[in-house]
Amino acid sequence: MSLFDYIILIGAVLVGGWSAFKLDKKQKKAIPLVLSFSGAYLLGVTILHVIPDLFHRPHQGYNYWMLGGFLLQLLLEKLTNGIEHGHTHALPVKSYNRMLPILIGLSVHSFLEGFPLGGYQQLAADLAQIDDHHHAHTAGNIHQELLLGISLHKMPAAFALVSMMRLSGFTNRSAWISLLVFSLTAPLSAFFAQHFMAHSSWLPLIMALVAGSFLHISTTILFESGDTGEHHFSTWKLSIILLGFGLSLIHFH
Repeated sequence: MSLFDYIILIGAVLVGGWSAFKLDKKQKKAIPLVLSFSGAYLLGVTILHVIPDLFHRPHQGYNYWMLGGFLLQLLLEKLTNGIEHGHTHALPVKSYNRMLPILIGLSVHSFLEGFPLGGYQQLAADLAQIDDHHHAHTAGNIHQELLLGISLHKMPAAFALVSMMRLSGFTNRSAWISLLVFSLTAPLSAFFAQHFMAHSSWLPLIMALVAGSFLHISTTILFESGDTGEHHFSTWKLSIILLGFGLSLIHFH
């Protein structure tokens, strides 16, 4: 992770939250399109790159960790109420006791997302030693794809967080503080993975856990991104989803 990567990761959250203050009702209609693209792109990168690279290593039960990540995300949604999917709704009562579990769940979710960003290059370097046909230089490409997918995913989540707080009657100051906490969680975990877990046997297991979480998040986004409650996709939204899948294929060899 370079300084520029950290700036992008934090900036995506701040821009997403800022848009909840500045965009008018018509402009906010673009948020579901960003969400649909990020869901498709993240799903493509996870299936085409992250999962194959994990299972290219000597098998260590990664399938169980992936399933655990999928279930963990289900549990986190009990706290977040689906904010990471772009859900916006007011709390029944303005209460910091109600807001705190949501922020904790969202921060844990975000913290997990940062691990692949900090650890993927080491994973690819290990694979290069296992298999001469796996070139470590592809790690940079996959890292950038993950960075793009995660950053785009965070923008609607940040938008939903700020919108929910404003609808619930929280002050702008409280919303910005919550947004700042949310923006720092993924960079912190990326830094931790890069500098303290680079050679840990736990790193690929955590990445498998995160891959399972990505599968849940991305598929839920796509299932919920229809234009009606019947999972109907408009031609425009379907094109955005196909674009996300298509771009995830660029560095797949």
